[in-house]
Amino acid sequence: MHSQDGKGTGRENKKVMSAPPLSLEIITILLVFLGLVSLISLLYAPSKLSVQGILNIVALAVFPIAYGIWTEKKWAFYATLLLVEPLILIYPIIAAFSPHFGIEYNWISLLSFVIVGLSVVPILLSNENYGEILKARTKLQTVIKKLPIFNALFIVFGVALIIRTVLPYDTVFKDTVRFASDDAVFHMRLVENALFGNHFPSRPFFDAYTFFPHGTALHFAPLFDQIIIFATWIISLGAPTIAVMEAVGAYYPAILGALVVFPVYIIGRELYNKYAGLIAAVLVATLPGQFLSRSVIGFTDHHIAETLLSTIAVMFLVLALKRAKEELSEGDILNRLAKSPREWMKSKNFPFLCYIGVIVLLFQVMPWAWWVFISFILFLLAPLIFSFWKKPDSYLLYACLAGMALGFYLLTWYAGLFFIFIMFAYGVIHYTINGLRGERNEYICITLIPIFLISLLMLLPFLGYPFPYGISHVGSLSIGLITFSIPLLYRYLITKFSYRRDAVSEKGVKAEAHKLPQKIGNEYLCPICGKKSKGIGIVEHIKTKHSGDSETKSNRVKIKHFFAEHPELSAVKKSGIEPMHSYSPLEKIARYDFLLPLFTTIVFLGLSFVFFPSIISSFGAFTPGGTGLTIAEVHPMDLGTAWIWFTTPFFIAFFAMAILAMNIVRRNRPEELLLLVWSIIIFVAVGGLGAFGIEGIG
Repeated sequence: MHSQDGKGTGRENKKVMSAPPLSLEIITILLVFLGLVSLISLLYAPSKLSVQGILNIVALAVFPIAYGIWTEKKWAFYATLLLVEPLILIYPIIAAFSPHFGIEYNWISLLSFVIVGLSVVPILLSNENYGEILKARTKLQTVIKKLPIFNALFIVFGVALIIRTVLPYDTVFKDTVRFASDDAVFHMRLVENALFGNHFPSRPFFDAYTFFPHGTALHFAPLFDQIIIFATWIISLGAPTIAVMEAVGAYYPAILGALVVFPVYIIGRELYNKYAGLIAAVLVATLPGQFLSRSVIGFTDHHIAETLLSTIAVMFLVLALKRAKEELSEGDILNRLAKSPREWMKSKNFPFLCYIGVIVLLFQVMPWAWWVFISFILFLLAPLIFSFWKKPDSYLLYACLAGMALGFYLLTWYAGLFFIFIMFAYGVIHYTINGLRGERNEYICITLIPIFLISLLMLLPFLGYPFPYGISHVGSLSIGLITFSIPLLYRYLITKFSYRRDAVSEKGVKAEAHKLPQKIGNEYLCPICGKKSKGIGIVEHIKTKHSGDSETKSNRVKIKHFFAEHPELSAVKKSGIEPMHSYSPLEKIARYDFLLPLFTTIVFLGLSFVFFPSIISSFGAFTPGGTGLTIAEVHPMDLGTAWIWFTTPFFIAFFAMAILAMNIVRRNRPEELLLLVWSIIIFVAVGGLGAFGIEGIG
């Protein structure tokens, strides 16, 4: 009896042990549900096998996978990912382009794929048994753990694309493709002229059919049209047709508008966390008003490209600022400035600098149209390239990519000088605030200098006729470059001068060493770095290593307290050696170097009024008047138009900016201040010039 009871208990324990965890039961149910939906969809589908039918047939593989999950098989883990991931990536794209290609699908299948795909992967990763599989594979574990957020973000992108393509499709694709008037029609006219007017790959910059009989030079920047031209040429395999050109041109703004969710997510993630980024992505994907209306199919105007590229520029700037603040100390910056050219050649940053140099120099060996397109592709591939190649310092990588994004933004809209002003204003404000707070601020210059420099180099080849770029563009970028280079140069010279002066003083310390009392021979601990040394040694160490003006304010206070706690070192002061208070006039002035960008700005502003009024006149766009108000997009905004253009988010943004300002007062974070400056200037622009509202993405 006892043995039977024991056997019975053993069987029961085995039965209990074989029951799968609750998470695996949920996954099994979800997979079976997806399989049943696919099976029913196949049974009720027309006899002709469609794209959705093929996807449903593939989805039937969930039945054996569900059994493998239930029995906790190792292969079922990988099989689930290999099946679910492609369906998540493919189905939203198929739904978005289904009207144009005549693809039949039903919304029940689409929602089933989305819901099951978004649910299964995070539940699967939370299971401890399958978590053991990834422990031995660090890189695979890192990639797979990012899948839930990536899947959610891609679904948001798919929803944004469907809203912009499927819903307005019937109003655009009728007997002919109906592009929005008037700029969209004109852009497509330029594209058609390039493809079918024996001008490929270049589009014209002079239109003989306007302002008859004289013609006019066109102010449209080159990049927006060139992407349509080359996309049409590539898709049609070098034999473009009107139908392909119109389809590409019509879908182009919708794709750009949907892509905005990715940089918006990264900005939100870097500011707060991944969930804040995901909420921001959802909001921008479904945001009504100007942003939506200018990013639907058929609205082939450059405004949505401006929005995407300016947001990407801010995204890279946020990444660069955070990494620079974390990775660079004040001493590191000065040491990097002092590196010899040979050391730079050997550094890990050299390959990336070559990459930037190649993009800039390619203009000299190829037509501008090819350069614009190829350099833009290389820019998009840069994160992928440097994930396999020698990765540079992240702050340098992101700063240079921000500069390229700003350059491409200006090559999309020639009048985008106000976005240069946003970055410039942020830099001056933040540099000054950090100086007033006694915090280091050199990393701001290190981040902004490559942005203005690379953008300037990208625009230089396009100066003068037939391109619409001129002295206002070069001047604005040059002012930004000079303004943030001066503080670094000044600090470098001051530091070099201080080191020489310290070296001279050190000789005096050694000469007076024999005059110090015996008590000073005891060992002391440096309050900054913890180095142990006897009296004369600690004085020499502090004097040469920690008393330069490059030392932070808090460290100077520590040194002052150290000497106050050890009065026996007063003999050092009597001998003429004063580590804490012996500053030259130049070093005393250097304490206020945080005012340099502000002072330089005032000087350049005065010079611009006298010598470069075109730079100042560009700010007139904020207050349009006269004939400018005859343009539909250009007129001041009141509360009524604010509601029509942006609806609720416009008014909520006021409270959001107030909360952001309070956060900045409590904690000085560069990325939050950048977001606030960006928002305030965009709000001013929206109030004056309605067309600028599209850059604010609500």
